[in-house]
Amino acid sequence: MASYADLHAAVQADPRSLPKIAALLKLIRTQKLRQSQVVATHGKTALQDPRRAARVLGDDVWAVYEQTLVAALDVDDAPLRDACQSALLKRFGGANPPSQRLQRLGGPLGGGPGG
Repeated sequence: MASYADLHAAVQADPRSLPKIAALLKLIRTQKLRQSQVVATHGKTALQDPRRAARVLGDDVWAVYEQTLVAALDVDDAPLRDACQSALLKRFGGANPPSQRLQRLGGPLGGGPGG
């Protein structure tokens, strides 16, 4: 498994590569690292084109949205937070009641479900 430093360097060398960004974000998630600025920056890039992100990331796209949402809260990036929240609500908010996971995320968002 590649290290954080190796993956971060690879993404910096090729900042538009979704597979490299996905690998970096997945490593940060699985190792429970707190790299909010890195996640916000590269998550924003990965999610810029939602159709491409869904195609390249598959089901991991929703984990990236969630991870990027939390990072956006940490770095106080309201537009990124709103974009991620909107995508997650569109996908998972229609359930009655909304998913527990989405309700937990709603707490820090104030106006979201459960908030």
